Amino acid sequence: MALTRIVLGWLATWLLFLLWEAVEGKVAGGPREPGRTVLRRAPGAYFIESLFLALIAGLWFASLGHGGWWLLFGLIGLLVEWAGWMRIANMDDTPFPPLLHVLLGGLRGAAAGGVLSLILA
Repeated sequence: MALTRIVLGWLATWLLFLLWEAVEGKVAGGPREPGRTVLRRAPGAYFIESLFLALIAGLWFASLGHGGWWLLFGLIGLLVEWAGWMRIANMDDTPFPPLLHVLLGGLRGAAAGGVLSLILA
């Protein structure tokens, strides 16, 4: 698998994560502090997360298999969001109920897998 395709998948997934977070921030609404953007996490966090997903996708599509990517990336998304939710569970400004937040994270992971399957598979 060409490094160029992995880098393109990485950047496309990063942009998907930034767009997802911006839309989620707009949908969640709520009071905003002056000067605060719609992104709750730093763009660098999504940059690293998308790198790891692109590397996993490179392994998956190049050697391990082609089918079942939606399940693999959905489960990875659930795992990431569940762990993240457990870190912020006591915060008062969470935009969604816990279960909805985790399920949306699984959907976000599956969407990232779809983008990566288009580029890498």
